[in-house]
Amino acid sequence: MAIDIKEILANGLLDLCHKKDLSQVTVKDLLETTGVSRQTFYNHFLDKNDLIQYIYNHKIINHFNGQNTNLDFYESLIESFEHMKQYQTFLKQACLMDGQNCLKEYIPKHCEEFDLKWHQQLYGEKLIKLPTPQYYVLYNGRKNIPDRQILKLSDAFIVPPRDGIFEWTATILNINYGHNEKLLSACKPLREYAIFISTIQAYKQNFADKNTAIENAIDDCVAKNILRDFLLERKAEAMHTLLTEYDEEEAMEYFKQCAYENGEKALLISLICKKIAKGKSVEQIADDLEENVSKIQEIYDIAIEFGPDYNVEKIMEKLG
Repeated sequence: MAIDIKEILANGLLDLCHKKDLSQVTVKDLLETTGVSRQTFYNHFLDKNDLIQYIYNHKIINHFNGQNTNLDFYESLIESFEHMKQYQTFLKQACLMDGQNCLKEYIPKHCEEFDLKWHQQLYGEKLIKLPTPQYYVLYNGRKNIPDRQILKLSDAFIVPPRDGIFEWTATILNINYGHNEKLLSACKPLREYAIFISTIQAYKQNFADKNTAIENAIDDCVAKNILRDFLLERKAEAMHTLLTEYDEEEAMEYFKQCAYENGEKALLISLICKKIAKGKSVEQIADDLEENVSKIQEIYDIAIEFGPDYNVEKIMEKLG
């Protein structure tokens, strides 16, 4: 049976630290305790601190010694904590020691190296499969849109994308009452919410005061057992939310005004460039944008000089 010199020396040092402070234990003390020769000791370890590191790696954090990165991290960590408790006398003394290659300097360095190696093995070359993302928008605005509509990010690009260019889509589901019946029938809260919003819109037609319209709509829905429990419990909160809701028409009017004041020209140039990229003529662009042909022509003549990327800022600079 082969003799494990490293284990003999490690166990010898663990025994000595209960009899003498580890900082005071010498190699000579260890050799006398274990019967190992000086030459044999230095054939296996550089010095006492090197042996201390060996004990730390193989007896305390044996799963984190770099030899096995395919591990159960949680279970390995729990086991290491148990080893720390088992060898606490040794560990406390070893972490107070200074000098070259001391344990308290080795531990953070080891942690950094292990973390890097572990993450490289887990994520560096291995392809991590991800769930296929799907982005949905539930729409209950005032516009009459289809039950289901697909929007593409590339529709906003000035230059149409080539094959292989990143694409992102959003599926808009119209959840206004009377649309997407199959979806609403499968989800009672969503169906009742659609009815609730429809009721509010109906009362707004009859009451000029928004507060009165919403309050009557809430009372009507409670009486008809529509979102009854929620509305009874949180009527005040619902009132506040609905009274301060985003008004799309008012917001769009505001944004149009801001665009006119701050960036109407840049917006117009962007739209023209997008239509140039689609091969449209000056007359077609003017017709699409409902603008004067001469105004479009001026921008068109300069914009084509900057194709196919159509840098809007540079076009604006040249236009003056």
